[in-house]
Amino acid sequence: MIHQPYTAIKTLIWNNSITTFPEIILRIPLDQLCRDAAIEPSQMREWLHNISNITLQEVKQLAEMLEVPEYRMMRIVIATEKMQQAQRN
Repeated sequence: MIHQPYTAIKTLIWNNSITTFPEIILRIPLDQLCRDAAIEPSQMREWLHNISNITLQEVKQLAEMLEVPEYRMMRIVIATEKMQQAQRN
């Protein structure tokens, strides 16, 4: 069952209102997201700067926690990676 704070995020993802990983972090405290997804805080902080290090297992964990399909989470990861590349250039 999805936790209450994630219901709004799930809806925003489905409505394409959230398209990058930092947008998720702006809506849910990092420590809560880490705890609920069972992912180390240091790893999530790294994704804010370089999401290319995310593993498929971590994508699955986030998708499961937010109750969205994995392909939706992958779209967010890819959009975030493109945004990060553009910022570096």
